[in-house]
Amino acid sequence: MPTPGYVDGAWWPRSRDLSAELPALATALATRLGPLTRVAYHPAHWDPSARRLRRAGSLAPLGGYRCPGPDTVEVTTRSGRSVTLVVVLDGGSGNA
Repeated sequence: MPTPGYVDGAWWPRSRDLSAELPALATALATRLGPLTRVAYHPAHWDPSARRLRRAGSLAPLGGYRCPGPDTVEVTTRSGRSVTLVVVLDGGSGNA
């Protein structure tokens, strides 16, 4: 179990639209970790999105959660590995 406050990396999405932003993240992570099977995020800090991420013929569920924090996204891969990413967003314009 990771230490509280621990993250595996960072992600700089251009907006709070998960449906638009996650495909590029999924592609980037899949090259190193394999296909994503789950994406968890804090729903109050993102625009409403699709319930599943469609990519390369497969679906990954998107799920809102209330912890560990609003500034993280946790992705799980087919191999069972979980990766926690701190999300860096420009609060004013939505551009990173």
